[in-house]
Amino acid sequence: MTINDETLRLQAERLVTLGGFVDDTTRVLVRTWVATWDIIATDLQAGLEVAAAQLAAGQRLTWRQVNDVDRAAAALDSAAAALDDLAGAGRIQTTNSVGDVVSVAAQFSPQVLASQMPQGTQVAAAQLISGRMAGGAFDQIVERSIARIVSAMQPLSSEAQAAMRRELIRGVAQGTNPNVTARRMLSRLEAAFNGGLTRAVRIARTEQLDAYRAANGTVAAANRDVVSGWRWVAALDGRTCPACLAMHGTEFPADEFGPSGHPNCRCDRVDVAVPWRNLGFDIAEPADVLPDARSWFAGQPDEVQRQMLGPGRLGVLKSGRIGWDDMARRRSNDGWRDSVEVVPLQDLGVEVAA
Repeated sequence: MTINDETLRLQAERLVTLGGFVDDTTRVLVRTWVATWDIIATDLQAGLEVAAAQLAAGQRLTWRQVNDVDRAAAALDSAAAALDDLAGAGRIQTTNSVGDVVSVAAQFSPQVLASQMPQGTQVAAAQLISGRMAGGAFDQIVERSIARIVSAMQPLSSEAQAAMRRELIRGVAQGTNPNVTARRMLSRLEAAFNGGLTRAVRIARTEQLDAYRAANGTVAAANRDVVSGWRWVAALDGRTCPACLAMHGTEFPADEFGPSGHPNCRCDRVDVAVPWRNLGFDIAEPADVLPDARSWFAGQPDEVQRQMLGPGRLGVLKSGRIGWDDMARRRSNDGWRDSVEVVPLQDLGVEVAA
């Protein structure tokens, strides 16, 4: 069976719908995090100015000494409590959206698969494919995803608090103006505070997308008689990484999870139906229209190619010293699934001109 224009249209619509849920979660996380910082920043500024005044008097502060300054200690305690609340809110927001992203797969995946059937049979095929799916399987995906999200986000607040403590001591600069010194300290603390947001967003996006991918696999598993496998489909634009570009179009067995991309990976899985003759149709099938990633890349301007691969990797690719298959590898990750990553330039075994 081949991927046709209708398959790609449905797949694009599926990703837009999925992206809406994932982006909504991200926006709520960012908005909540920023609003919380705005609330505690004033107290932190005031407390740090008191601590900075001691610096101006020639005393270099340790963490214990900062805690001895009542106003600074109270502000830092407030920041710690806020981080705890944010970590909890992040877990709630992300887990609430898991059911939505799973429903995207349940709604669209039967249509994507049925679109590859002969004209006149697609509506009935979509109904048949949908009718084979057991709701309990999707419930299990949601439960497993929620458990992973809770586990991954549990240490967010403590990690961000530890980073704030490190940055406070590391970032204390000698200065004669307490206000300037306090602003420097506050800037470093804000960066540490927002480090928790960066990780929360990465966890939220990746776990939601993995729940969606698992749900796609569930649809395929319930329809093994009409699914021959699936193909890795990357987003072909200037933000696509070399590994995803290299994986685009590759084929996998129907029961293999995927695409097992890196965190925040935007790649999708498109299930491919069995040939029409296997279904009893003795008619010619249309040509496959999935874009070829390498031809697409070759047609991009030089500046886009350099942006996507980097000048060193692009140079050795164009010289023929490496091929596309050399740019992606599977990596084993403790506490998380295996993922496909970009092979670092220094691991490609080629010398790069300075």
